[in-house]
Amino acid sequence: MSRPEADNLGAVSTGPPTRRERVRTGAVIAVAMALMNLSTYLFNVLASPLLGPREYGAVAAVLSVLTVVNVIALGLQATAARRVAAHPDSIAAIEVEMRRITFRASLWVTGLCLLAAPLLDRALRLDSLPTAILLAVAAGTLTMLGGQAGLLQGEGRWGPLALVYLGFGFGRLLAGAACMVLAPTAFGATLGMALGAFVPVAIGEVALRHPSRLADRDAAGQSPTEAAAAVSTYSGARVLREVVTNSHALLAFLCLSNIDMVIVRVTMTDHQSGLYAAGLIITKAVLFLPQFVIVLLFPEMSREAQRARTPWSGLGLIGGIGLLAVAGTYLLSRVTAPDGSVSLAVLFVGGKEYAEIGPQLWGWAALGMVLAMTQLLIYGVLATRNSAAISVVWTALALVVTCGPFLAGPTAMLTVVTLVDLVLLGTLTVISVVSSVGRLVPAPAGADTDVERDRE
Repeated sequence: MSRPEADNLGAVSTGPPTRRERVRTGAVIAVAMALMNLSTYLFNVLASPLLGPREYGAVAAVLSVLTVVNVIALGLQATAARRVAAHPDSIAAIEVEMRRITFRASLWVTGLCLLAAPLLDRALRLDSLPTAILLAVAAGTLTMLGGQAGLLQGEGRWGPLALVYLGFGFGRLLAGAACMVLAPTAFGATLGMALGAFVPVAIGEVALRHPSRLADRDAAGQSPTEAAAAVSTYSGARVLREVVTNSHALLAFLCLSNIDMVIVRVTMTDHQSGLYAAGLIITKAVLFLPQFVIVLLFPEMSREAQRARTPWSGLGLIGGIGLLAVAGTYLLSRVTAPDGSVSLAVLFVGGKEYAEIGPQLWGWAALGMVLAMTQLLIYGVLATRNSAAISVVWTALALVVTCGPFLAGPTAMLTVVTLVDLVLLGTLTVISVVSSVGRLVPAPAGADTDVERDRE
């Protein structure tokens, strides 16, 4: 039984979405993610002056580690979204198994991070074991969010998914601001992040359990009896294997996009690591700005009929947004703030304590653009299940890790990381072009389809 298409607010319509509905869908997610990214930026802007370079450098290192650990959540989200989009007749069965695996993964992530807390405390020079423990709490909570968001994304439930993203951003901002005012330390900031992580999970749980949503799901896919019979097809090792594969691919990208901050924190002075962390505010803003493109296109990339053309339109859009961000950062770095002390771009990252990196801030914006384009191509790899291409990402990571400890300062690190990522982007583009050409050739009789591979 095929299901009707879901519109952007989560209700089920009776036909394919019109162009107007697609525009409205894109607007809903774009606005929600823009506000989420704005709140994330505001969290960093508040933390930077409240904590100062030393404490903020520690917070940035915690954020980088948390982002890498959160790869399990992203793997769960990609797996749930791809399977629901590729197999719309089996939504209920897929949901049963994804929610079970998500809960177990959350427990494992929390436990492993707790065991690693003493090591993280020493390696990142946090001087606070409770801060490392709070990181474990936040990581486990956000793992739950991954499976929830993936189910909503795969079904096209854009309204509830938008609320989840808003809850993530503003939960962290409000809880973080309150905690940093009360305790202006890395511990206070991390406590705020841990408390804020519960907000989007609560929203996701309500969205998935809402009676009208369950009725829509059953009408669009399977009855509870059919779902129980189908669980054996979409369960256990099959789903877990894809979660591990997707997490491995996203781990490679997240390590690459965050390892520079960890290297700087370990090998450079506290002041230098604080300066680099401030530059990364720009990088992360540009990286996250076009995330709505990936969220909207990933389900389409997971459907065989739409794969060949989807990544290229997204790549052009992300590149255009990135170029505007680079140009804007360059111009703002040459416009003096009203008080005449620093440029507007430096105010954006925390004020006069970070003035010495002002002329190079456009470079951090360029790095964010390259990373955003690379991320889209990696999600294209996940949609086509061509995981062999991820080896080139690990190679790029190895180059950064090898060169990083020998670099003299923040600008040198930025230059090397950007050059390595540009080469990676070019390599993945070539791989994607070759893969797209191959998909235009009709598959031979007896070749495996997506459905058959999922049921292996």
